[in-house]
Amino acid sequence: MPETRVARRYAAALFHFAIEMGQVDAVVGDLERVLELMRGFPELAAAVRSPSVPASVKKRLLDELLADEIQPITLDFLKLLIDKRRYDILSEVPECYKELVDAHRGIVSVQVRSAVPLTEEEKERLSEVLARSLRKQVRLETDVDSSLIGGVVLRIGDRLLDGSVKGQLNLLRQRLIGRMTSA
Repeated sequence: MPETRVARRYAAALFHFAIEMGQVDAVVGDLERVLELMRGFPELAAAVRSPSVPASVKKRLLDELLADEIQPITLDFLKLLIDKRRYDILSEVPECYKELVDAHRGIVSVQVRSAVPLTEEEKERLSEVLARSLRKQVRLETDVDSSLIGGVVLRIGDRLLDGSVKGQLNLLRQRLIGRMTSA
C-alpha cells in the first residue's frame, strides 16, 4: 500500500498542474497511451525501470518515442518519475489520476457485484437512487458473482454495503454463534 500512497501524491501533483494548464482530459489519454506502450514493449519498460540505464538515456528514449505522441506536461511528468527514481509507480498513477478527475467533476464510481447480471433497467434505477443519495453523478461498474446467492454488494470508495443473501446468512451465523458462546 505505501506505493499506492506515493502514486496518489504524484497523481495529485500532476492533476493540479493539468488543471492549471487546461489539459486534464489530454493527460488521462496520455497516461493510458504510455501504459499501453509499456505493456506492448516489455523491453522498453524494463530499460526504463532498470537502475543500470542512466537517467539521461531513459529521458532521451522517452523524448524520441513520445514527444510527438503525448502532451509536454505528461512527458515532463514521466521524466520527473525517472529523476526521482519513482518510475515503478507509473502503473498505479492513471487510476489515481482518474479518481481525482472524477472527484473534481462530482462523479463517484460504484462497484456493483450481483448474483445475476443486472438488466439495463435495474442498472438505471440503481444509478438514480445512488445519485440522489450521494448527491453525485454515479458511474456503475458491474460484475457477476454467483456465490452471493442473491442481492447485491456495493463498494463506494472505501465503503462496502452488503445486501447479498450470502452476506445476510453470514451475519445471521455470526449472531447465532455469538449467542451460543455467551450463553
